[in-house]
Amino acid sequence: MAIVSFFVSGQTLSLPCEWTNGTGKLTPLISGDKVLVTSTNETDCRDQCVSQTSFICAAINFKPGSSNVCELLTENNETVTKITAQTDWRYFIRPLCAGLSNKQMNYVF
Repeated sequence: MAIVSFFVSGQTLSLPCEWTNGTGKLTPLISGDKVLVTSTNETDCRDQCVSQTSFICAAINFKPGSSNVCELLTENNETVTKITAQTDWRYFIRPLCAGLSNKQMNYVF
């Protein structure tokens, strides 16, 4: 489990920084609102989401197997039209703290 520490009023506080996940596939509200990238595994797909610079990546859809399909999404489970029950797909919601250093976290909270 990743832990992010930050300072508030002279105290060091720590929060878990985990991606929420589930079985199925997020369907974006806006058609075509996803980017397909080549990925070797779920971790690589999440890393590509965090390092995306052309838009803010809010979630991913990942289909493991021979093709390892990775979809980077600008929407998450709060804005998608539906979560389809496709058991061969997994979705992951990016936490606010993903990709931020402890120093950057001081400005988030």
